[in-house]
Amino acid sequence: KMTLSEGEAFTTSCNVTLLLGAIVATISLLGVKQPMGRYAIGSSFVVPAKVAWFVMEAPTLFAVPLALFWGSSEHLNSFVNMLLLSLFVIHYIHRVFIFPLYINSAKPMPAYTAVLAFIWSAFNAYLQGRYFSFLGPIYSISHLTSWQFVVGIIIFFFGMAVNIHSDRTLTKLRKPGETGYKIPQGGFFRYISAANLWGEIVEFFGFTLATNFALPAVAFWCFASSSTIPKAIHHHQWYLEKFGSTYPKDRKAFIPFLY
Repeated sequence: KMTLSEGEAFTTSCNVTLLLGAIVATISLLGVKQPMGRYAIGSSFVVPAKVAWFVMEAPTLFAVPLALFWGSSEHLNSFVNMLLLSLFVIHYIHRVFIFPLYINSAKPMPAYTAVLAFIWSAFNAYLQGRYFSFLGPIYSISHLTSWQFVVGIIIFFFGMAVNIHSDRTLTKLRKPGETGYKIPQGGFFRYISAANLWGEIVEFFGFTLATNFALPAVAFWCFASSSTIPKAIHHHQWYLEKFGSTYPKDRKAFIPFLY
């Protein structure tokens, strides 16, 4: 078990690595389509989509409890610390237990993609859990009335609602037995091509703001954005190439009304 100073040094190094990795990932992924869904490439070992999503997101549900096991009593007894950490966990409870249930016809995923995502999820979940249960500050109850927490909570649940609604819209595009792609309509798809991805990044920003920009939360948001934003841009380009003049001309890639 690490001492407090050793743990702080280790997790700070990990978070800085994530921040630097986010810069590299953003630059590299702008030119490379991630091998998932419509961009999946041939692989000798693929995993059914439902299983892959479960594997990719499930580490949070054991990494956070592991971090809590080594937490300090002061942190664990802090209502605000545990509330902030629960926001992070809520997102992944949905991704693990609910989201895979309504994936109807998603393509199998290369196993290496699922494995890499598993590693990232476990690493990130441990950093968040370790920070709020041992290494970070003990948030006072007054934090619940701070503008950062209040606005952050509103943004978090707004982003979550957009993400869930957009995911449901996408999964309902195909009827049983249908193949091929259709143009999603309604909700935030009126404004952007990747409404589900935008909602998730907005949600993560809300979490980051609610923590008053805790370093692990900032690193999480930046690294998630580094893969999500290039993916959104690729989705928009793909829709334009696939549907041509029939695709809504006013619909942007990722930022409503702007880009």
